[in-house]
Amino acid sequence: MVSVDTTTLPEQRISTQDVSDEDMPDPLKTEEHIDSTINDNVLTLKLRGKIQDDFDGKIEIYKDDELIDNNAGTTFVDDEVESGKTYVYKFVVFKKLSSAEIEKVNEEFEKRNQKLSFDQFKDYYYRPYEYIKAIKVPEQKENLNSLAWEPPVGPHPNQMDIKYRTFIPTKYAPAASIFSGWIGGDKFGGDNRSFSFSGGSHRTQTEAVARFTSSGSSTYFRKDVNYTRLYDKDGNFKKQQKPTDKNITFTQGKKDKSMNYFVIKHAATVGFNDFGWTTPAIDYTAGVVIYKSGRITVSGTRDQAPSHEMYAYIPYSDAMITLFKASNKGFEYLFPPMPSAKMNIDIKP
Repeated sequence: MVSVDTTTLPEQRISTQDVSDEDMPDPLKTEEHIDSTINDNVLTLKLRGKIQDDFDGKIEIYKDDELIDNNAGTTFVDDEVESGKTYVYKFVVFKKLSSAEIEKVNEEFEKRNQKLSFDQFKDYYYRPYEYIKAIKVPEQKENLNSLAWEPPVGPHPNQMDIKYRTFIPTKYAPAASIFSGWIGGDKFGGDNRSFSFSGGSHRTQTEAVARFTSSGSSTYFRKDVNYTRLYDKDGNFKKQQKPTDKNITFTQGKKDKSMNYFVIKHAATVGFNDFGWTTPAIDYTAGVVIYKSGRITVSGTRDQAPSHEMYAYIPYSDAMITLFKASNKGFEYLFPPMPSAKMNIDIKP
């Protein structure tokens, strides 16, 4: 029998430095987390902290992006796991927006001459909080102190890369759905793909590499935005423009020879706006801590449009794990009144 228990202890959290903005997410300060226990290939997950679902008191649970329970509590037991495999679990809790926020959502729909139905209240009046954890079920021969996810030794065993991509899953996106007030049948070119670590195009992509040495750690950041392409209603190309990447920024926090903390703030608009209407941006903010041991924590906020995906991997090797995948819920979520999603990701011993 193999038994592995994991927990997060408050005294083990590390304070950060060089990052002072109030909206900078610090995954080392969060009190909500998932504890896990593996006992003879039976996995028990416990969502801890001040957890309250404001919609119906129920919690959604996903396993490898598949909804497996929409009527769960804070504890989940999974006896359908196999030794040596890694599983990604997600608990989703819904918290109601404030009265002022709800009023702004209503005003946005009034501008669109639309009225919310009762079935849509959950989507637009409640903010999803997503708690994600990757669990590696140990082999029988592994000792009890094995990590929940341990990257295999590759060409750069002391290096870890975080990749975050946003993309439009369809071939085209109606311009009217992205620009409030746009009239006509024009449409923007999409990426026409599903989730993929490296395949297909993207709207934006950010990558941050943490490299550890015996004396400390260093971080390398790169960003890329793709061309905005405009087509007429029949799909004939009209023009293209490269969007600016000036509002995609990297801020370094505390770093040493065992951990590296940084924040990526992302706001990317389309490449042009000929008619002068407000251009909504694809927004997200991610505070990331990478440990030399292989532990990764992420805390932040993201728009619920378009599709978002985040991966951790060791460059020049086959070691890769999906941190999260989030499908496009509708381009109206790009507009500020609409609720964003909160994310809390933990891959740890």
